Amino acid sequence: MKAGQGEQIYGATLRGPLSTLATSAANQWAGRTVLASNAATVAVSTNLVQADSLIFTSVQAHVNQASGAATPIEVKSINPGNHFILGTSDGSTWADRATTIMWMIARTGP
Repeated sequence: MKAGQGEQIYGATLRGPLSTLATSAANQWAGRTVLASNAATVAVSTNLVQADSLIFTSVQAHVNQASGAATPIEVKSINPGNHFILGTSDGSTWADRATTIMWMIARTGP
């Protein structure tokens, strides 16, 4: 397998950022999805998610900060082999803007 641009495997150390293709397909394992304004959750469909999957998230857009800290995003539920739901940790919504959530699934088993 050829390393992507910027990836360099050097012994036990990885030097440089990882890269992946975020395609829109039934078997995608990384991507970007939009949490619409005035919504607290969003569903992401992929057949690769399992009950023991690790799902890493990051918010791409700026968010409202009423108390000086942004509302964290968390995985609300997982339907194995079908979809998972992302949402704000306290169930609140961001009224004035949609927010892009970047996500990636990591397998925990063999």
